[in-house]
Amino acid sequence: MNISDKIKFYTEYSSILIQIDESRKRFRKIDCTWSCEEVETCFLDWQRSQKRADDSKALMRGWKDYRSISEFCDNLLSLGRKYCQIGGNYSGETTYEVSWGSLAAATLTNNGSYYKSGYARTNARHILELDCEWAVELYNNKELVFDLRLWGLDIIGLKKSATADDIDIYLFAAVKRYKNKQIALHYGWVGKKGEEFVHGKGIKSILKEFKKKSLISPKSEL
Repeated sequence: MNISDKIKFYTEYSSILIQIDESRKRFRKIDCTWSCEEVETCFLDWQRSQKRADDSKALMRGWKDYRSISEFCDNLLSLGRKYCQIGGNYSGETTYEVSWGSLAAATLTNNGSYYKSGYARTNARHILELDCEWAVELYNNKELVFDLRLWGLDIIGLKKSATADDIDIYLFAAVKRYKNKQIALHYGWVGKKGEEFVHGKGIKSILKEFKKKSLISPKSEL
């Protein structure tokens, strides 16, 4: 397996662990109103998920870079939870949901309970999905991502777009808070040549900036 396959495999394993936790919570809610079939289905779902998780863990223990990949994926998930919370609380029930899937960030709202005045509170779900394909370049460019985060960019994805004049150009995705405390994805461009990099509006602007600052570290100019 290459790095991309391993990250994908580990994210699938993480998703199974979430399923196990959900099955465990559901199993604890069993009471006398449940039929025998419902109890059996709930238990078997839990058992099957646990078996898949155990098999996956056994396979991953053979990876020399298992620790590095597992820590990276777990840390990215933790950062995702932190970034998801920039959306803020609404007047009703507010939840923050982070998972692996297709790259996405959104805030969904609906009417909640009512005030005494008759106005409805607003419930909100801040949802963030991390994509393993966008995580690969994060793993391969940890120093670049660290510096981008120092600039205040909540990076959750990085994808290589092109290479020109020995400059690697990436499209990045970050979480941003917009109007009404909603979250959404913000995209931008970054070019890297050796230890120098430039944050720009597109490929052409990045190449132009490198040409202008060929003898100056881009970091000192941004």
